[in-house]
Amino acid sequence: MGYNGPLAINVTLFDKMPYDPLKDLAPITLAVKASQYLVVNPATGITSAKDLVAKAKAAPSKYSYGSVALGSASHLTMEMFKSAAGFRMTHIPYRGAGPAVTDLIAGNIDAGFFVPGNVQQFVKEGRLRLLATSGSKRFASTPDIPTLIELGYKDFEATSWIGFLAPGGTPAPIIDRYNREIVKILNQPDIRKRLIEMEFDIVASSPKQFSDWIRTEIGRWGKVIKDTGAKAE
Repeated sequence: MGYNGPLAINVTLFDKMPYDPLKDLAPITLAVKASQYLVVNPATGITSAKDLVAKAKAAPSKYSYGSVALGSASHLTMEMFKSAAGFRMTHIPYRGAGPAVTDLIAGNIDAGFFVPGNVQQFVKEGRLRLLATSGSKRFASTPDIPTLIELGYKDFEATSWIGFLAPGGTPAPIIDRYNREIVKILNQPDIRKRLIEMEFDIVASSPKQFSDWIRTEIGRWGKVIKDTGAKAE
C-alpha cells in the first residue's frame, strides 16, 4: 500500500530518491481519497476562509499554522492555499498529527489543514472551528462547510490518498487479477460503509487510471514545492 507522500510528493521534495515510483512500482488501484479540513482555533476570532486570508494579509507575522510534517499534504496544502490567496503565515512542522492538533487547540498555532479523523471530535467539542475543505466536494457529515473551489479558488483540490501497488515489471495478468479482487472488496457493502464512516471517498480505479493519477499528483505537488522552495531536511 502506498500514499501521496512516497509516491508523488517526495519525487520533488527530495533531491535524490532511492526509487522511481513510476518505474519501480506497478499501480493496481487507487483505493480511496480523503479531503482535508481547513481549521482554526476559535480564539483567533477567525470565522471563515475569507476572514483568515484578510487577517493574515493584514498581519502576516502574527499568524502561524501547523502541519503533521515537513513536506506532508498537511504542509503543502496550506502552501498551495497561501499561493492561491496571496497571503503569508509562518509554518510550524510537527512530528505527526497528534502534537500539531494539541498545539492548535492550546492556541500555540492558529490554523492548519488536517484530515477529518484528526479534528472532527474537537470540532464537536467546540475546541476547533472548520472553515473549508480541500476536496472537490463537501463532506457528507458537514454539508454546510464549503470547498475552497466553491469559495473561488479554481481547481483547488488537495487530497490525501491510498492505493495498492506491486513491484515494477509484475506481469499484466497478475496486476489485472489483483485489481479485480481488490476493487470487489472495496465495493462490498460492509467495507464501503466503514470507509464512508471514516470520511474516505472510495475510488477503486483501474491500473491505468491510478498510474495517470500518480503522474498528475507528481506535477501538482511538484509545482507547489518549487513555487514555495520547500525541501526535506
